[in-house]
Amino acid sequence: MFHYLVKEDEFLPVKEVDEEGLKALNSEIRRKILEKASEKRVSIEDLTEDLDVKEQAVYYHVEDMMDSGLLDATDGRPRYFGAENSAFYFRPDFVESE
Repeated sequence: MFHYLVKEDEFLPVKEVDEEGLKALNSEIRRKILEKASEKRVSIEDLTEDLDVKEQAVYYHVEDMMDSGLLDATDGRPRYFGAENSAFYFRPDFVESE
């Protein structure tokens, strides 16, 4: 089943996130990384420069976001990271899915 969110005349696919994804979204820097990665594929260097954050911190956040399924990466070097331009929702375990 597909769900969409309408935002400013734009249809965004809605993506369910689990508890790990929800935790990953609970960070301003990660939300900024997600925003940049949904606009275009970005490298660690791009994010370091754009967000004025140390490279080690960007690596930490990006790896956690990849583990949570929020980002994907290209093979090769440098790696480029991307994200689907989506809205996210979380369904607690006690709520039955359709």
